[in-house]
Amino acid sequence: MKRYVFLISLCVSVFATAQDADSLRLSEVRVTAHRKGNSINRLALQQTEDISRAGLVKMACCNVAESFQNSASVTVGYADAVSGARQIRLLGLTGNYTQLLDESRPLARGVGSPFMLNQIPGSWLNGISVSKGVTSVAQGHEAISGQINMDFRKPSDAERLFVNMYIDSDLRGELNLSSALKVNRSGRLQVVNMLHASTDTRITDHDMNHDHFRDTPLMRQLSIASRWNYLAANGVQIRWGLRATTEGRTGGMNDYRPTSAERTRMQRGDTAYYGSNLRNQNISLYAKVGIPLGRLLDDPDSILDPHQSSIAVVADYDRFAHESYFGRNDYDVSEHTVSMSALLNYYFTYRSSLNVGLQSYLRYSDEQLQNCPGHTTATSWLASWHAAHPQGQLVDLSRDEAEVGAFAEYNYSQSDKLTLVAGVRGDYNSYTRTFYGTPRMHVKWNPTGRIALRASAGLGYRLIRPVSDNIGILATGALIEIPSPSSRFDPMEQALNLGLSYTHTIPMGRLGAATLSLEYFRTQFFNTVIVDQEQQAERIVMYSSDRKSFTNNWQADFSWTPVERLEVLLAFRFSDSRYTIDRQDGSHVLVERPLVSRMKGLLNVQYATRFRRWVFDLTAHLNGRSRVPTTTGQLSDDHLSPVYPMFYAQVTHRIKMCELYLGCENIAGYMQSDPVISADDPMSASFNSMNVWGPLMGRKFYFGLRWSLY
Repeated sequence: MKRYVFLISLCVSVFATAQDADSLRLSEVRVTAHRKGNSINRLALQQTEDISRAGLVKMACCNVAESFQNSASVTVGYADAVSGARQIRLLGLTGNYTQLLDESRPLARGVGSPFMLNQIPGSWLNGISVSKGVTSVAQGHEAISGQINMDFRKPSDAERLFVNMYIDSDLRGELNLSSALKVNRSGRLQVVNMLHASTDTRITDHDMNHDHFRDTPLMRQLSIASRWNYLAANGVQIRWGLRATTEGRTGGMNDYRPTSAERTRMQRGDTAYYGSNLRNQNISLYAKVGIPLGRLLDDPDSILDPHQSSIAVVADYDRFAHESYFGRNDYDVSEHTVSMSALLNYYFTYRSSLNVGLQSYLRYSDEQLQNCPGHTTATSWLASWHAAHPQGQLVDLSRDEAEVGAFAEYNYSQSDKLTLVAGVRGDYNSYTRTFYGTPRMHVKWNPTGRIALRASAGLGYRLIRPVSDNIGILATGALIEIPSPSSRFDPMEQALNLGLSYTHTIPMGRLGAATLSLEYFRTQFFNTVIVDQEQQAERIVMYSSDRKSFTNNWQADFSWTPVERLEVLLAFRFSDSRYTIDRQDGSHVLVERPLVSRMKGLLNVQYATRFRRWVFDLTAHLNGRSRVPTTTGQLSDDHLSPVYPMFYAQVTHRIKMCELYLGCENIAGYMQSDPVISADDPMSASFNSMNVWGPLMGRKFYFGLRWSLY
């Protein structure tokens, strides 16, 4: 009997031990950490603000242009009150002076660049980096005020499927999908596919300021992207992908419908309705091959990744097509761009390296503008012009352009104390038939482990596109005068940018440290292209000028986590942006750049419960005055916009792998009351909708869902 009891006890013990062993066996361990939404990058060579994925979801960031509501560095506005086109401002200058990068690869250099920020969904990104001032010469000579580098979702991301659905009180719906997969068993070939679809399903038009114009146009967009990555056993990495977008917008008066018959009547001036329709189609292809050279060089005194020399070859193709009309103005573009780059990054030691490269691009564009200014009742020069040009004027802006350049950049770093980068590049442009030299230098010094000092200086050049860079001029009834290539007009803008910044990590509280950042940037133009609507009523003129033109920009940022899961961000920016305009009598006047706010204050507070099951976000803006230009030709008729606040709030609730979010934008419902001048007579020459300084939409609620599968 004792024998049987012993055997039974032994079996029970073995079974229990096996059960305990199974309970201790873990198939997977996932460690997660929360990253701040907006932060100053202490390790970056330039003054850089990082917006992480956590920052992108603080509000419903439908596209990149709407991803900066929690940043005082970037101000987002409208190009006009008809098309709904968004534009950014950095360091007191429009987004045309900011270079757009796709993971350090220059993107959208041609006619399509003003629309690109609206075409990239925020849910496609892991983060955004905003670098201020001149940047590395390796990315070209275009960046004058800074760079926006977009970090897209990666083929190697752990998220196998991501779904984002969104709808707002304007009945705008949006669907975003992303899927990262390993194509083969070894995992060396990976792909991420992304989809975006959005449309307005509103039944009635929104006209909250009662001017008979839609506050925002009816929009629809479809975008797809596929990004591939192959990593060979010898370290060679090949990346390639494509992105395609089709977009349509219908704006104008509430009762306008985009039929061919209505458009014909509008072109003849036989209707009281004003309408606008835009259609953009874009496809981009890229390929990049990276080949490692030599052995890894590891700095024993640095926490940075080890360095290795490498060669990279990059090829891009971009095709952009744009068709639009604004009232009686027609604008059509078809553009093809091919670019090639060959780069060598060679490390002498782990402290010093040399980056050299050759770059070139070819661009062929067919660009046509049919400008039909509105009617005028006064006996003036415009009445005589109409008599001589009953069908308006056709302006051929087509051009073939090629540019080839070379650069060299030396990097030196002494552990984590000192970093010095000095670079120079030279480029020859076939359109201007001129050679341009671009020297740039950056210095970063860490006198202590908590303080970072930065300084930068360098030249920047940017070849302007008269219409696409200033798309808002089409939403007017004015005569648009564009200089001919044979005139003394210089389309290549040139500027010097100088920057200083101070970043200090200050011990505060039990949870760590607060971060204080102070910065100053000055941009001095040597040649600038001015789009002047103040020289004479009913006319917009363009000219290049070497007279005084500059911007001064000061900014302070303070971020702190006073208690666990509570984040506070305070920021303040002041801008002084001026240029010299010509007057009819031959004189010159230094004035503020129009529609550039003098100051901006920002407060963002986020609180999360344990395990971030509930997240509460509140953002407040205080927007300063900006100069609203005159449309009468008399500078004494300009005025300043008022100071106004903006409030945003969002609540997010997490249920396992699903996040539900509910938010409200422009809680106070503040709106610009007069974004459209002569709204009651839109076919007149005095019609103007490009002087937008404030929000065009009132209070808006939204609801959405994010779901992730790992």
